[in-house]
Amino acid sequence: MNPPQPLATTPHRGFGGTARPSLEEWLKPPTNRWAFRHARELFRSERVAASDPTRMQAAPATDLDPELLDYFDRSHTDAVAVMHNGSLVWDWYAEGVAVDDRHILFSVSKSVVGLVASALIAQGTLDDARFVVDYVPEVAGGGYGTATVRHLLDMTANVAFEEDYEGDDLRRYREASGQLPSDETAGIRDFVAGLPQDGPHGQATRYVSPTTDLAGWVCERVTGQSLASLISTHVWGPMGAQADGDLLLDQFGTARASGGLCATVQDMARIGQILLLADEVLPHAADVKSLGDKHTWDAGSLANFLPGAAYRNFWYQPERGSGIFLAAGIYGQRIYVDSIRRVVIAQQSSLPGAYDATTWMETLPRFAAIARTLSQE
Repeated sequence: MNPPQPLATTPHRGFGGTARPSLEEWLKPPTNRWAFRHARELFRSERVAASDPTRMQAAPATDLDPELLDYFDRSHTDAVAVMHNGSLVWDWYAEGVAVDDRHILFSVSKSVVGLVASALIAQGTLDDARFVVDYVPEVAGGGYGTATVRHLLDMTANVAFEEDYEGDDLRRYREASGQLPSDETAGIRDFVAGLPQDGPHGQATRYVSPTTDLAGWVCERVTGQSLASLISTHVWGPMGAQADGDLLLDQFGTARASGGLCATVQDMARIGQILLLADEVLPHAADVKSLGDKHTWDAGSLANFLPGAAYRNFWYQPERGSGIFLAAGIYGQRIYVDSIRRVVIAQQSSLPGAYDATTWMETLPRFAAIARTLSQE
């Protein structure tokens, strides 16, 4: 585990020889483009070990369509890696971005926690039908006290929290997790345990980042291992990661399960490849590909964002039943998996804000077109 690093006072030549960005600055442009690739230098972190590092064979030189390059520029893309049938077919890096940079994945981290939980369920260590309090009694007095593990994994736990990136709830949450400066003494676990219930669980998708922090806490409690160690065992090892990852921690050493994982773009693509290998190599990942519940999605908070979608084990199913799976994070982080065409696309970005509607509307159609081209349709 790395100790906390001083903020805003320590020079770093990689950032133009000036001071590291402060907590007030690290999410804002132009600072974020550096900060997102050096998060372990700004925050406490734990290593996600690559047990047997395996480098991908270099992709052949590819001339990309000028329209695609224009999209990369407008979407502030830092790096992209595309795999087809298990091989890297092309990758792209913005100026100043290196193949070995470990970029923060934000909410793509949630999907990795979903893979860990699926592995624990498959081996009988974790029961998704049990109540969360059976594993983490500390939340008994709060909104999660009557939720099951399955409610967490499918984001149908109903607690009073608004996932508005400019709102008060997100600000207080970021302060508790150490992402923003604060005099608060509470960390992630106190914040999660203190959220009140906002109605019945299990009736609608309620996208709430602290829900994944609690899922990570459950995984740690049931195994006695840190989340970083569990990711190393159940994700990094089986996928043959080429590099270590980093998992950011709050000021008390609690894993930022909902958005603190950092990885190279090629290892990010390997995460998506796990879904393609689920039936052959990693049976525990097959549960991620089970069809999500139509009714809870259609009744939920993201139904207008992705009409006709579903959600299961912290993975989106953008077109329910199509074999397309998506992991997505703010500031433009995505893993797109087309299980029919055997294509995986990983994208790392540094958008000026948490969300950009214009480029988001382009993203899935562009990724679908890449998949069709690779499968020669």
